[in-house]
Amino acid sequence: MRRVLMMLLVFGSATPAMAQTDPMSLNAPAARDCRPFDTPPLVNVTMRDGRRVRGTLTCLGNEAELVTGGKLSRMPVEAIAKIAEPRDPVWDGPVIGAAVGAAVWALCGTGCDNGHMARATVASALVGLVIDAARSSNKTIYRGSRLSSIGVRLRF
Repeated sequence: MRRVLMMLLVFGSATPAMAQTDPMSLNAPAARDCRPFDTPPLVNVTMRDGRRVRGTLTCLGNEAELVTGGKLSRMPVEAIAKIAEPRDPVWDGPVIGAAVGAAVWALCGTGCDNGHMARATVASALVGLVIDAARSSNKTIYRGSRLSSIGVRLRF
């Protein structure tokens, strides 16, 4: 008798797969083909007609969703030539280098020659400028297909 009751309980509690779907999702439109970003990047968008737009890219798929001035706009990717993150500012590297030099100067205290430490701080700023210039590049997120054309390139 126990076995019969257990079998009835198991078979009675089984439900069809349709019961596990949300009935509200049956009427919902298909999900957009969109790649959202965890931290939306600030980007420069170059359109095919030459216009440039700067904003925050929230989603990239069949359309690019861009927030500019607090307004969300959607642009088809066919109208976009390039989406790229802007370069960091030129003053960024020298400021970091000078800050490192100033920190060493502060740690040295009164035991160091001020002239040598000032030159070392300036040298650190120049090293920061060189390192920043060497590794700074804007990251291209999307590049549209180029229009077909015929071109000749001569190299010497």
